[in-house]
Amino acid sequence: MAEWMLLPEGVNKKVLHAGVGNVPEFTDNSKVEFHYRTLWIKDGKEQVLDDSKKKKQPFELLLGKKFKLEIWETLIKTMRVNEVASFACSPQHVSSYPAVAKSLRDMNKKNHHDHKHDDDNHCTHTCGFAAFSQGLGYPDLDELMKEPSGLTFQIELLKFTPDGDYKADVWSLSLDEKFKLLPKWKDEGNDYFKSGDYANASQMYSQAIGSLEQLMTREKPHTEEYIKLDHMKIPYLLNFAQCLIQQKDYYQAITHLTTVLEKDESNVKALYRRGKAYQSIYDFDDARKDYEYVKKLDGSLIKTVDKELLKIDYEEKLKDLEDKKKFKNAFSQLST
Repeated sequence: MAEWMLLPEGVNKKVLHAGVGNVPEFTDNSKVEFHYRTLWIKDGKEQVLDDSKKKKQPFELLLGKKFKLEIWETLIKTMRVNEVASFACSPQHVSSYPAVAKSLRDMNKKNHHDHKHDDDNHCTHTCGFAAFSQGLGYPDLDELMKEPSGLTFQIELLKFTPDGDYKADVWSLSLDEKFKLLPKWKDEGNDYFKSGDYANASQMYSQAIGSLEQLMTREKPHTEEYIKLDHMKIPYLLNFAQCLIQQKDYYQAITHLTTVLEKDESNVKALYRRGKAYQSIYDFDDARKDYEYVKKLDGSLIKTVDKELLKIDYEEKLKDLEDKKKFKNAFSQLST
């Protein structure tokens, strides 16, 4: 069969369960989902190294994205959907497996503890892998690293999706693709915000901020392009902070708004929103400072700010009364 010609020397395939239809046209940027089981010979017996079914999470791979374990893409390209096949691979094809497996195991641990997937998000991957001079942290992988051997992959191809028939995950996009999507993410975030869906709005703004920070790593600090990208973060930081305020995460909001003011100390929106956040955590002195500065910068907001300053006076008196009452009760308990 023609697809067998795609297998390199040192790889033997055995079909365990026939798939359906023809072998798909595996073009770059098409997506495959599959389960894998990795076997090796240890102490004269075949043993399981990794099994994605135990994690209850199929692996997703975008073809043509230079995934570190290149042999997987080669193997997949010989398969039909729903096919289960065993591939015995000689050592030269699987030398990167220990590092890849470490990364996948680490991500699975993180997902298990967080009960959610991570940004770049999913246990799906264009993982970068460093050299591990002090070991990988997994005894079996350390042993495989020290004494390389052939591995057998049992793969079940669950799904094939052609390029263009799926919404690309953010992690899979190039930096240039992310840059082009920034206005779209802002619009989507604004729509979510208007509907009261602050969690999804936050996600849109957050991924925009993260993408801009990635783009900044390509530029030398303090250059014109670096500064331009840094200032592009401001509207997303402002909107993200507003989402945090709506979700009563005032301290985080203050952190992001302070970041904006470090870039633009006269940013009225950042000052006003930070004043609101300070007010919400009873930091009345800092709230007053921000509000007073807003009045100096934008005369059209004087009435609005004066109303907030009156609220602060009232809230501060209530807080003082509550504190005195708590102190009095605590003192009475100590006296009895």
